Amino acid sequence: QGEHDGGAEEEADGARQTLEGPALLYYPRPHRHTLWAPTSGNVELVCLDVDFGAGAGNPLMHALPPVLALPMAELPALAPTAELLWAEALGGRCGHRAAVDRLDEGLVVQLLSHLMQHRRLDGGVLAGLADARLARALNAIHDDPGGDWTLARLAAQAGMPRARFAAQFSRTVQVPPGEYLQRWRLSVAKTLLRRGRPLKAVAQEVGYGSAAALSRMFRQ
Repeated sequence: QGEHDGGAEEEADGARQTLEGPALLYYPRPHRHTLWAPTSGNVELVCLDVDFGAGAGNPLMHALPPVLALPMAELPALAPTAELLWAEALGGRCGHRAAVDRLDEGLVVQLLSHLMQHRRLDGGVLAGLADARLARALNAIHDDPGGDWTLARLAAQAGMPRARFAAQFSRTVQVPPGEYLQRWRLSVAKTLLRRGRPLKAVAQEVGYGSAAALSRMFRQ
């Protein structure tokens, strides 16, 4: 994420965009890009990393476009957090690193909320979360990845008939419900394993019953 004060140009894979005034740049996954600043004028950049867990395997990463370049003028709800983040990042006060980490996370949450609220996403899990009925099923999966989820139970969470739920879920989230459940379970499993949790305990927590079953899913 970066904020620009002044003018700058951002180019990603040959597509150039000129930014006038403060802006938020977000690259949710590795993406080749170059930033140019004018030789005259005052341009400052603050760069931060956000770890969503499980790296590129996290469904959230695939729900976002490769590049988001948004003028801060379009993001009034993010302005207070962005200003605090800017002050902490450049102030160098005691404890500023911890403050920046928390503010950074908050800014990304607010950004995702903005994208969902204003329907800025064509598909993926965030588009699903913007749908009130699909959101109930998605939140159930996220809250309990090890649950005994079937199509019928997820449809009941959404308050929809099974066939209609499956079709709307696949159209909006761009993967069938069962495939999304599998991806989410593996994403959670990767995060837990990186924290040092035993494979057997992780397998049970994400609904795979045994270490061997989870290992087979990873190989697939």
